[in-house]
Amino acid sequence: MNKNYNKFERAHDIMVELIKAPLPLEPVELGNISDRELGFLKSSVEMMADYLDSLGFDFRGHKEEVLMPIYEEFERRQK
Repeated sequence: MNKNYNKFERAHDIMVELIKAPLPLEPVELGNISDRELGFLKSSVEMMADYLDSLGFDFRGHKEEVLMPIYEEFERRQK
């Protein structure tokens, strides 16, 4: 691992990736992906949000807002 690559560069790279690849958070788009992909999307977004929060960015409040459509889709599929 490159020791010169600091946590703020990593956080910036994560945010750039999120901006470049818009997440399918519309209910119609979430309905079109498989259960496995939905689980992967959920865990990936949760992990990125936790990572950004651990660096000191206040992202906890936004985490639930961002993940709410995914949680709702999980509940809908379980019924």
